[in-house]
Amino acid sequence: MALSLAEERDRLLSRSDLVGRQWTRAFSDVADTWLRGIFPKRSRIALVALGSHGRRELCPYSDLDLMCVHRGLRSVDEVSSELWYPIWDSGFGLDHSVKSIKDALEVAKGDIRAMLGLVDLRFICGDQELANELASRTMGLWQRDHVKFLREIANSMRSRYDSSGDLAFLLEPDLKEARGGLRDFAIYSALMKAKRPFSSEVDRHLLEGHDLLLAARVELHRRSRKGEDRLLLQEQDQVASLVGMADADELMGKISEAARAISYAVNRLARFDSTSNSKAISGSLKTNPSVKFRSVQGELEIELPENVGLGVVQVLEIASVSAHGQLPIQIPSLIGIRASLDYDGGRWPAGALSQLVSLLGTARSAIFAIESLEFVRLFTALLPEWDLVRSKPQRNAYHRFTVDRHLLEAAANAALYRREVHRPDLLLLGALFHDIGKGVANRDHTEAGVELMDSIAVRIGLNSQDTVIIKKLIEHHLLLADMAMKRDVSDPMTVEKVADALGDLETLELLEKLTEADSLATGSAAWSHWKKLLISDLVSGVKSKILGAEPKLSNGKYNVDLLDELAESCGSDCAVSVHPDGLFVAAPDRPGLFSAVTGALALVGFSVVGAEVFTHRDVAIEVFQTMSEWESEFNWEKFKKELPKALAKPEDVEKKLLEKRKHYRKRQLTAEGLQLDPKVLIDQGASATATVVEVWGPDRIGLLHELTRVIAVSGLSITKAKVLTLGDDVIDTFYLVDGQGNPIADDEAISSLRASLMEVVSNSAG
Repeated sequence: MALSLAEERDRLLSRSDLVGRQWTRAFSDVADTWLRGIFPKRSRIALVALGSHGRRELCPYSDLDLMCVHRGLRSVDEVSSELWYPIWDSGFGLDHSVKSIKDALEVAKGDIRAMLGLVDLRFICGDQELANELASRTMGLWQRDHVKFLREIANSMRSRYDSSGDLAFLLEPDLKEARGGLRDFAIYSALMKAKRPFSSEVDRHLLEGHDLLLAARVELHRRSRKGEDRLLLQEQDQVASLVGMADADELMGKISEAARAISYAVNRLARFDSTSNSKAISGSLKTNPSVKFRSVQGELEIELPENVGLGVVQVLEIASVSAHGQLPIQIPSLIGIRASLDYDGGRWPAGALSQLVSLLGTARSAIFAIESLEFVRLFTALLPEWDLVRSKPQRNAYHRFTVDRHLLEAAANAALYRREVHRPDLLLLGALFHDIGKGVANRDHTEAGVELMDSIAVRIGLNSQDTVIIKKLIEHHLLLADMAMKRDVSDPMTVEKVADALGDLETLELLEKLTEADSLATGSAAWSHWKKLLISDLVSGVKSKILGAEPKLSNGKYNVDLLDELAESCGSDCAVSVHPDGLFVAAPDRPGLFSAVTGALALVGFSVVGAEVFTHRDVAIEVFQTMSEWESEFNWEKFKKELPKALAKPEDVEKKLLEKRKHYRKRQLTAEGLQLDPKVLIDQGASATATVVEVWGPDRIGLLHELTRVIAVSGLSITKAKVLTLGDDVIDTFYLVDGQGNPIADDEAISSLRASLMEVVSNSAG
């Protein structure tokens, strides 16, 4: 008895020797054979495969894309019942149609998706002459009119990119729909059938990348047993092994390489990046007038004299022309530039550094100019250290880009602040190189980056004084963010630590803007108005310290009338006020007050990002900075009703939070193999007035409430609290004092506190 199509697929899936293109071709052939067996025996009809099936790239759980072409078929329903129903019965998805040649071409003229499907048409069975006629007429139409479809192609690409993002830089990319993915390669292939403007070397490079994406998709389908195209973190190590790579880092690095090449190539052919902002320009390079350039159909064409040699200065000037004119460089021009490069890897000549700074000063335009160069590895050729971070993934949910793209994004952000610092050139260079050390394995990336900067500085021609500043920016690029989010910025010891590390106002000024540029380039969770205010307060205090003035501390920063009103109205109960400065809660001080408030906040859907506790007129005042899980929905009335219940019956809060966790499943972005062990750090020297405790671990609903409940039960009081969220991890920092209002001095109490907090956060990890 013949196997069903699903059984044939499962048989092939059991064969580990078939991977990637080998597997898809084998399955496409099996599907063809099976379809021939059910095809109705009629004259003047043909069955053709379209799309991925037409290209023999049928993945395990892909839909079948088929057309029954006919000439004068009387009843379409007869064919449907004999052909389509058996396919549906076999459990396969089906994109199908029954058309005459005329009807098929008419539809294709007005529908780019139908046209692209026909471009990949392949005969399966039936009347071959009929199928050949449709294929021939389709290709003639496509080669003649493909330019008319470019706007529609670009619009469809833009829609996909908005939805699926950029494959080269995503943590968990969609291999098919994302920018630079398999659908983009199909468009590239179709456009290449109309016109072949590139070299065979480029074609080979892109085909290798496409084959990797196809192989990864096959293995993803094989593992998930469904049409899953998103390569989730937890699948990456296994897929890497199945396609013959050492680990997920190697796989995702190669996927990034493939996607950025495919993206650039198809975008050039489809004129995707051609916008109304691009400028019609022409001229000659200032550094070599024999090299001409001009804009052609929204791209930059470079005319190179025969046997010309291009140095670092000329290549960077071409990139600057591209960025300033917002014109992507043509691929044939890039190939010519790469072939004409005359650079031995030594020290850059005079003028090259200023060209780089000028390029970086164009902000986001610089990203795409440098990405243009990297299509043929030109930027890496000029700056070999860049190869360390090129396409290097950052496998955590906090970062959204590969290391190289993150650096370019940070530099683009820094360019927006170039009027706000005295040395914008150092700000741009500091942003470009601040994470360069992430390319060095098994090393602290800041230490490695500082060492690498020595060789980079010599190569690009930085003087010794500027090198010292940039190395200091690299060394301390996380300092302001860490101190602002984990420490009390008004504490003199915090201010002194930052001032001692930086030492001068120029570095402080640059680091403040670099911190913002870096955070914005990291991801949406890495920057907020609250974080900006904290860093601004910290910088203000450090400036005063460096200048020898008395730092302006935060005492009295809240409106006294508001505090008086809260103190008077709370009585023996509690009072709540929602204010632009935060959520204010006033109550007679009691053990567990902070824990009750955080529990009530968690129950109504609020996350705490910062908190401060102090006494005013013998009343405890707690000020919270919060974020709503539902963005703009601030359900304060519900919170005001929930808080008295939490104060009266704290044990009920535990039950309610447990129930809420059961019904609320936040998708964890961090794969099991990437989760870090939870930890509790207790620093007795970070503040003169309190003991500082940091708790690191995976986030969950009510975690802050549980931690603060433990602190309350231990007989300790919280004077300040800060919460830093890094993807699915949190760092909760507490300033604690004992019953007498002093830092914790008893070693046994510290040991017990550490164990209790570790138990809570370890349960969170499980």
